Amino acid sequence: MNLIGALFIISMDLTLLVVDAFPPNECLEHCTGIMQIAADNISNGLFDPLPKFSWSDLYQASQKPEYASQTYEILCDAYKRADSCLNNCQGNPDVTTRIRQSYASLKIVCVDQKREFLDILPCFVRTEQVVMEQCKKDISGTLNIINSFNDAVKERNQHHIQSSISNLCRNINQLAKCLEKPTTKYCGKNAADMVLRYIALGFSG
Repeated sequence: MNLIGALFIISMDLTLLVVDAFPPNECLEHCTGIMQIAADNISNGLFDPLPKFSWSDLYQASQKPEYASQTYEILCDAYKRADSCLNNCQGNPDVTTRIRQSYASLKIVCVDQKREFLDILPCFVRTEQVVMEQCKKDISGTLNIINSFNDAVKERNQHHIQSSISNLCRNINQLAKCLEKPTTKYCGKNAADMVLRYIALGFSG
């Protein structure tokens, strides 16, 4: 579950780029701000110190099962409030659609398949460390790329931003392939399918 939280933080960074690419809209910025606060709260629990993300911080967080339920509650509460917030926004519907697409992965675990996700959550928590060890290379690579991406955003280096996004997409695909086998082994095919769908929806935009 902590890994899922980390993937949400990464997808949130990309979502903010979408919002920034369009004319300012206070309502949309308020709605995405709800999700950004959630991302910051999760980051504070998983990584120390911010803004750099590391595999070792994430691995240490996986040793604390209580983070799993906290992360889930933060994610789902923020998703529901942000989704309701978007209903009240006027302006470019394409932007609203893009934002909702970036949150589609949360709709799966918080609404559409909430019961199924909660059924497999205990297995995720029990086996997260083992899965992380087996996929350490791909997880570390993904975190390193997002660190580089965040640096490029701060420096407004458009070329570096685009190359980081391309590298991130490739690395996310590799990570998904790596996670599939151990998740299937320890938690079953349905659990693995849900993880893969979560990743696919979170980074489809």
